[in-house]
Amino acid sequence: MSALLKFFSSVIGESNKEKPVAVSGRDLLLQATGEDNEEWLRHLASRNPTHRKAGSSISEEYERWLVQRAKAKAAAESRSARQVVA
Repeated sequence: MSALLKFFSSVIGESNKEKPVAVSGRDLLLQATGEDNEEWLRHLASRNPTHRKAGSSISEEYERWLVQRAKAKAAAESRSARQVVA
């Protein structure tokens, strides 16, 4: 029965769906590019410093920003991929 289920799920395309992967801020720090750094500097120049989370360091804020940026990029790629298919 499971072989039949695998067959139909591959025919339908369920096995090809990408599953979200949790990425930590530390992993993103290792993968950060020069473009990320430039965008971070622009963010620092334009943000209100009083909107920072109390008691957090700049490096913690940078990690949170990288995670949010990665999520935004993934959402944009997902939207563009859906538009190409449609």
